[in-house]
Amino acid sequence: MSYLRKTEYKIIPSKSFEIIHACGGCGKKQSFINTNRFRVNANGNKLDIWLIYQCKKCKHTLNIPIFERIDKAKTDSNEYNLFLENNALLAQKYGTDSAFLRAKHLEIDINSTELEIYDADNNMITTQKPKFNAEELIVVYNKSGIKLRDEKIVSMIFDISRSQAKKMIINEELAVTHQNQKFEIKYMV
Repeated sequence: MSYLRKTEYKIIPSKSFEIIHACGGCGKKQSFINTNRFRVNANGNKLDIWLIYQCKKCKHTLNIPIFERIDKAKTDSNEYNLFLENNALLAQKYGTDSAFLRAKHLEIDINSTELEIYDADNNMITTQKPKFNAEELIVVYNKSGIKLRDEKIVSMIFDISRSQAKKMIINEELAVTHQNQKFEIKYMV
C-alpha cells in the first residue's frame, strides 16, 4: 500500500525523569526527583560536576556524576558557567536524557514519566489528535529514548485507551514498527 500522506510527531518528556534508587535516608528504594541544581567541585585544575536528585519522601540527595576528574581547560566555558548558575534548562537536558541516565546505571521510573506530543512545527498536540486514515503513515520520534510499548504510543497519538490500542494492534487494524527512536503507525484495514 502506498501512503499519500506522512504525518510526523515527536514525544518529549514534560519534566525530568524520576529515578528509582536506594535511599540512604529511608533505607529502601524510593523515587528521586531532579532538583534542577548542580554540584561543582574543583580540586586544583580538576573538576567534578554532579546533577542533584532528591528523594521524594525524605529529601535525601543523590549526586549523579556528569563529569568526574576532568581538566577544567577541557570543559566548554559556556556550559561550565551554566553549571555554576544552576541553569534549569541544562538540568532538564540531563534529566530527560535516558541514555545518560542508563549509562549511570540508574532506573527510570516509567510510571511517573509525563510525556507530551508535538507536531512537526513544534506545536503541542492537546485536543486535535489524528484520526485513523488508511492513506496516512504516522511517524513518531521518541528523542528521549525512553522505552515505550507500542500500545502506549498508539494510545497517546490517537487519544484512546491502551486496551483499545492493544486490541487494534492484535487484530491487525494497525501495524506499529519501530527502530531506535522512531515508531511508524500504519492503518491496515
